[in-house]
Amino acid sequence: MLLPSSLRRTLLPPVTLPGSEDDSLKLPVTRTITLPSFLELSEMVPLSSASTLCKWLIGHYSKHHPLTRSPYTDVKSFISLATLIENVGVSAYAGAAQYIDDGAYLTIAATILSTEARHQAWQSSAVSNAQPWSSAYDTALGLDMVYTIASAFITSCPESNPALPVKAFGALTVENGMVGETATFTFDNSAYGDAVEYAIFYNGVGTAAVQLDANHMAMVPAGLQGISYVLISTAATAADVTTDNIVAGPSFIVNNFDAWTENPSFMG
Repeated sequence: MLLPSSLRRTLLPPVTLPGSEDDSLKLPVTRTITLPSFLELSEMVPLSSASTLCKWLIGHYSKHHPLTRSPYTDVKSFISLATLIENVGVSAYAGAAQYIDDGAYLTIAATILSTEARHQAWQSSAVSNAQPWSSAYDTALGLDMVYTIASAFITSCPESNPALPVKAFGALTVENGMVGETATFTFDNSAYGDAVEYAIFYNGVGTAAVQLDANHMAMVPAGLQGISYVLISTAATAADVTTDNIVAGPSFIVNNFDAWTENPSFMG
């Protein structure tokens, strides 16, 4: 895919590509490239050479990128996690669309969002034999919510990186997130004292709030399908949730469904 010249901007620091020992990669000895031109370049070279190029670039950019970790070492669990992370990517682009004023950049963001969704759908269906979507609508997440999920996998960042204009909320784990059953929520609420807390569920354009009992337990609302998000807040409704009253989360709950199940939009 050749990007319009007006949209070719440096998304990552320019690098100088060293000469390749692979004769099939017929490139000049050096070439300064940016991420968009690399995407174009990767389509012009054999797959094996593109793989070599990717490995080199990953090594270069790892000097500038945060170090991340995966909690899983087996393939099945890793794919399950990757499916959830791809879903977060879709939610992140959907939630960030409101901040993009330039129509050209909004179009590019939309094409990335749809590709993220295709990745997630393929992993969920073809690889994991589950449904390729969750509901009639994807779920949009705010910037801080997305960063909270991502921060769980970031171990460190280079000191030279600028501070991000986002914050991470407390960690949240959910035990037994099946619809119609009682889930247990584990989180640190020491900063909120005796405040009444609610589990706020997000799925598509629908939300639901359920008050936690004294043991941090609550019934998972009926109607949730596929991948949903849940966070803990002192707000009694999703409309009243702000960065100041989120106690922990979001986290995931997954309720798979088969091809014969009705799939209406979640209305809360």
